[in-house]
Amino acid sequence: LRRGAGASRPPALRVPSAVTMPPPPAEAFPAWPASWYLFGESRELRPGPVSRRLLGRQLVAFRTAAGQVAVMDGHCAHLGADLGFGDVVEDTLRCPFHHWRYGSDGVCASAGSRLQTYPVAERHGYVFFFNGRQPLFPLPFLLGEAAEEYAAAKVFRYDADCTWYMNSA
Repeated sequence: LRRGAGASRPPALRVPSAVTMPPPPAEAFPAWPASWYLFGESRELRPGPVSRRLLGRQLVAFRTAAGQVAVMDGHCAHLGADLGFGDVVEDTLRCPFHHWRYGSDGVCASAGSRLQTYPVAERHGYVFFFNGRQPLFPLPFLLGEAAEEYAAAKVFRYDADCTWYMNSA
């Protein structure tokens, strides 16, 4: 378009800079971002379900008779019993209180209610879960390396009477 003789010039675009734009408040960010989190060691799921308080809520993990691992909300939808005290019956997790049974998809066979489930990945003897309905990215590993080509070392724990940076050196 051509500007006519009397046309006014549009105002210049003003892009806010870091100096003029304040940072977002901390409340604008989620308390627990959508990412992968460690639930625990795979071997812990052999005898039955395990519940833990993670990401500000109670979660439970269990292995079905078919070997599938599931992570879901840890309280029964009926009266809120801790499902970590329940037991695995075939491919379901049974509540210790009234024996409501939940599948690995979180659906209760007894009442049709549903618990929130989380995507799960098992790697090198550990169970990881994604904080969201669908993972936004695969469980990370070393850049350019295939996870299947590695094996986990034996887990060990130790106490060190020194400052934290001496352990990371």
